[in-house]
Amino acid sequence: EKAKDKPAGRDIVLHDPETGETEVLVPSRLLVPPGASAPLKIAGHTWSGDGSLLLIFTNTKKVWRRNTRGDYWVLDLSSRELRQLGAAAKPSTLMFAKISPKGGRIAYVRENNLTSRTCIAGNALN
Repeated sequence: EKAKDKPAGRDIVLHDPETGETEVLVPSRLLVPPGASAPLKIAGHTWSGDGSLLLIFTNTKKVWRRNTRGDYWVLDLSSRELRQLGAAAKPSTLMFAKISPKGGRIAYVRENNLTSRTCIAGNALN
């Protein structure tokens, strides 16, 4: 939904269909990359199994008919740290990022190679 605190941003919210209540899970202010002034424009997202990490897909490009290339960011909800996955890669070149079932690693395709990175708090994802 549109963010109340950032006009260009969008919050990730949870709607309860029974009660009609809305809970902001991730406010747009947490989605502003270091050095940027606006939040990421989210094309897709995935939660880790325990809900502590949010994998964000953004800046997408089409490959054939689908937007499968893009940039991935990881938001650690406990530290509120937003880090880019594969930051050394050219923009919009990562594909198919997935969080491991236990949330300790993230795998993705970069330049036709499968890459895996640790995503435990404090470890670099580049």
